[in-house]
Amino acid sequence: MEFQFENKIDTKIKKELSYLHEKDLKNPVYMAAVKSRGLPAHFFDDQINNFHDKEIEKEIKNIKLSPQLEKEIYLFYWVKINGYEGTKKNYSKIQDFLFKVKSRFYNRLNFYRYEFNKVGSDQNMVYKNFIKTWEIILIKNVVEYRMIEIEEKRIKFIQKLYDYIEIYVASSKLLKTVWNFFGDVFEETLAKNLNMEILESFANYLQNNPAIMEIASLIGRQTSKSELIEERKMLDRPIKTKIRPVYYSTEEIVGVSQSNVLEHTLTTEFAVLGIPVLETLFYKKMLESQLQVFDFIALDEVPERIVEERVYNVEVPDKKGPIVLCIDTSASMQGSPEQIAKSLALAITKIAIKEKRNFYMINFSGGIEVLDFSKTKTMLSSLVDFLSQSFNGSTNIEPAITHAARVMNQKKWHNSDMLMISDFLNPDLSEDTLERVKHLKSIRNRFHAISIGILGNKNTQQLFNNSWTYDPRDPFTSEKIISDLSNELNSDLKHPTSPKEIFESVSNRK
Repeated sequence: MEFQFENKIDTKIKKELSYLHEKDLKNPVYMAAVKSRGLPAHFFDDQINNFHDKEIEKEIKNIKLSPQLEKEIYLFYWVKINGYEGTKKNYSKIQDFLFKVKSRFYNRLNFYRYEFNKVGSDQNMVYKNFIKTWEIILIKNVVEYRMIEIEEKRIKFIQKLYDYIEIYVASSKLLKTVWNFFGDVFEETLAKNLNMEILESFANYLQNNPAIMEIASLIGRQTSKSELIEERKMLDRPIKTKIRPVYYSTEEIVGVSQSNVLEHTLTTEFAVLGIPVLETLFYKKMLESQLQVFDFIALDEVPERIVEERVYNVEVPDKKGPIVLCIDTSASMQGSPEQIAKSLALAITKIAIKEKRNFYMINFSGGIEVLDFSKTKTMLSSLVDFLSQSFNGSTNIEPAITHAARVMNQKKWHNSDMLMISDFLNPDLSEDTLERVKHLKSIRNRFHAISIGILGNKNTQQLFNNSWTYDPRDPFTSEKIISDLSNELNSDLKHPTSPKEIFESVSNRK
């Protein structure tokens, strides 16, 4: 008995899941990315299939029904086992119990009480109908309850899939631009006097370490806060329940009409059957559907999607300012730190070119070397020279920050993002330098640092708005920085700014 009930539930759930599985495989965002961006369809198909075939199956087994539903199921089994006699004897208790557990079947109990007590009714048929109707409603409730749990997990998976697609598309685009990096702007220079082998080596490094390109991209996306507020409107489509009349259900008598349905016919119509003269009149009225019958109606809860307009106040970010990049070229940066620093420099250079942002590079060890990439298109050869040189000398951060401060005080370099890449194996900075940086922060310049390794001077790192540690020994260090950068970007805005972010905020509130 219990097996049959669960089997019916499983059949309905499998039908729903099969529909969702096909729907996810044909997701328009996913299909568009496969078609236009060369997305590896087999990889994402496997992700979707694995989610539906394994994770959902596992999730279904872990879904526990609400205590109210479990109690109603136990009562349903008890009623089936004890049959009509047990049901009739305990009908009032059953009705009270179903009211307490807020059963949707409760509203039909008065009708069945009437049917059970009606003179001449087939009690066994009424009981079978009673059990069948209750079972249908109960199965529907269990399926809906489990599908709500599954749908929540599915929405998270779809969002994760969208994030994978975005990262893949962005990474693919950025990696391709490493080779096309300078073609549009520096086509003539590319053709001669350039060490293409050094570009190839760093292109391969970036290809094997796409997280570095992602870090550079996220740093480049940071903008200063603005006092401008923009009002945005969005249509939200929440699902709410609505009470709808069901006219074909025999739950409640609401009136009298004419029909030929004998089971709903008033008893007064049958009175003429005992009078031979009037018996023909009964059959005539039945053939012409003119018998007086009861009208019935029932109320059912149905889901309804409504449209609501929501208004959001969105902070408008300032335009992205110039980039000042300070790179530690001391001997302590040799090896993996040097490779990481040069790769980030290459990636950030691309971002500055693409976004037409003024770009200034300061290389420092015992002294400093400066490259103003905003002045000339010969910056490619200078950059290649930088990528080709070996790091040596001691670590002296102070001259680099002092020079960067002088540059950022110029009108052309206002609202700058300064990024320093170093192992920060240096003494504490002077009070004069600290005051200069504090002043620049107050006029909407931002200071960021990536510390290569974990032994850097913590006092110096506290000078920056944001400081991230890139530990080459930690296999998850890139993911940690990306996560921190993403959180920083999100916290810069008080409200969501894109349709996708607004949708996420609405979904989270639900």
